[in-house]
Amino acid sequence: IGAVDGMGFRVPADYHLLAEREPSHLLVVVLGGSSAFSLYCDDESMFSAVLERRLSAAPELRGPGLKVSVLNFGVPGQVVLNQTLTYLLFAERLRPDVVIGHDGINDCHYGLISDPGLLKDDQGTHRPIDPRRSPRSRRAGTCAVSTASPMSPGRTSLASVN
Repeated sequence: IGAVDGMGFRVPADYHLLAEREPSHLLVVVLGGSSAFSLYCDDESMFSAVLERRLSAAPELRGPGLKVSVLNFGVPGQVVLNQTLTYLLFAERLRPDVVIGHDGINDCHYGLISDPGLLKDDQGTHRPIDPRRSPRSRRAGTCAVSTASPMSPGRTSLASVN
């Protein structure tokens, strides 16, 4: 799968230097689970690398000194709560121009086995340590399908799953 840093991110070792980039350097941060991480892809084929190449080639973004970087902070199994923490701990200090939450099914899956109070009161879910130990793991429930992002929190919808 290519290089992965000590925190499990597919980012260059010197990514922190992007906090001091030129104004003409567009920084995009990608958060998410395995869909963002691009689990079975080499470095050149992962979602963030393809996006970086396409943005760099876009006529609207061409100009003298203009550069685009896309950082992949996706980690398999993450839900929006994890992504928010990842953003706050690692990406916020970079002052990204664009933040993308590239999600698959994790929020829905873990919503099925989550605490109903958390879903109802906080409209969110978390990833349990061992979902096989949850008494709710085999019954239908409410699925938190979250569209929240660290930049626009609180946009979560709930759906019934039978």
